[in-house]
Amino acid sequence: MNPYNLKVGDKLYYKTNENNPKIGWTTITFVGRKYFQVDAMTGNQLLEDPFKYSRHVQFYPSEQCYLDECEKNKILSQLQDCFSFSGKGRNLSLNQLRQISQIIEGDQDG
Repeated sequence: MNPYNLKVGDKLYYKTNENNPKIGWTTITFVGRKYFQVDAMTGNQLLEDPFKYSRHVQFYPSEQCYLDECEKNKILSQLQDCFSFSGKGRNLSLNQLRQISQIIEGDQDG
């Protein structure tokens, strides 16, 4: 099962999930029925959904996808800090909170 039609020679952007993560491009060296392998690391990677979060490594179809995820995580962290129990969200006016609520409720797909 290869829903993403990955082929030997295709390049993927990756980030390892460890204390000192490795980030960069890697090349697919093998594609089987259930697994694929890349030149940047040993071991098999599940082919079923290669872009799904993994405990050891995360693959991305492009560097931009990785950068977008980093930006999204940064914004979510800022929002969590703002609206935590001791965050600055308590200093927002009711009107500001209503505007934020409209944005959240209005565009769930965005």
